[in-house]
Amino acid sequence: MWLGHNRAIIGTGLRTNTAGAKQASSVLREMGSEVITIRMPPEVMHLMGVLRIVDKDLAVVWPDRFPASGVETLKEHGYTVAFLPDINEGLNSHALNFVTVRPREIVMPAGNPVSQDLYERLGITCHTVEVDEIQKAAGSIGCLTGVLYRREE
Repeated sequence: MWLGHNRAIIGTGLRTNTAGAKQASSVLREMGSEVITIRMPPEVMHLMGVLRIVDKDLAVVWPDRFPASGVETLKEHGYTVAFLPDINEGLNSHALNFVTVRPREIVMPAGNPVSQDLYERLGITCHTVEVDEIQKAAGSIGCLTGVLYRREE
């Protein structure tokens, strides 16, 4: 996951083993990027499930699933780290599975009032959409997207 123009974070765990992280790190370093690798807890599938970047200085993480070392790393690189406020919304309604469409503006699953309230108090504009059908497949908005274009601002 990109943390900035020339900095990426890689989480090793169920989906990315050490060998894969080394290969990705090698390519990223050839591109001139700094690479930070953190070990994910055993129950975590991938980094996007526990970390969302909302702005160049703001991240939202899943408490107890995103490692403390990752929180410290983000803070060392200038991020304010907010924690998903309602674990039930995270588990049942995918409150952390949102897409940042521009700095401090997200598209998020509807039906997460506690999390949405926190996001808005952090200065994030929230656009909500119903995602009932994709949730049947244990996914949400973030699972449906990919980076098409990144513009440095």
